[in-house]
Amino acid sequence: MALQAIGGTIQGIAAEQAQRKMSQAFADELMRQQRYSQQSFGTLEGALPGMGVETARDQMAQGQAQREKLYGELLNSPTSATGPAVSGRDMAFGKASGSVRAKLGSYSDWELMQHINNIKTQNELNKISNFSAGWSSVLPEQLTDAQHSQDDLAFIGSLISGGGGIASLYGGPQSAKPAVYNLNNGYGVSSGADFNVPSSIDQNGNPLDPSSILA
Repeated sequence: MALQAIGGTIQGIAAEQAQRKMSQAFADELMRQQRYSQQSFGTLEGALPGMGVETARDQMAQGQAQREKLYGELLNSPTSATGPAVSGRDMAFGKASGSVRAKLGSYSDWELMQHINNIKTQNELNKISNFSAGWSSVLPEQLTDAQHSQDDLAFIGSLISGGGGIASLYGGPQSAKPAVYNLNNGYGVSSGADFNVPSSIDQNGNPLDPSSILA
């Protein structure tokens, strides 16, 4: 019984340690996913100012200025190697139309910049999501490893517990032997196998005469 108790205690310790490791693996994964969530939120939060009205005004103003500069350079350039210079009227019209075109084109410039920034932000979010999904996919295997991390200790406890059971069969107290009839001593406990009780008594439970049994 002592060996069985020791073996059971060892098995209980092994199960408790395995459960503790499983809980730790789950807690670690939960914290890891929380960090990925915070990282995603930080990435998105950093991209939000670039989507606001002030950013749109700045980007459109920059785009308009760049286009007006380009139109001015084209307007001031000679039309041909030997051709006449641009008249003042044409110059004024060119500047006016260039300014309008630059204003309209600035919307396209802003939209293009927004599209590029959105692609960059989405790429960062995809990276974080891939890492998060990758770690999450291996969690079942981590839990399984933790569950079986103490199998050796549990096996030792099982062997000790089983040894106690075997010892109780071979080394423990023996059960009382059945009473048998001995030709020399009558009824009593004997290690031999002479006559068992049912064949040595009558229907009232009285001893039979051995000579009548052997007759």
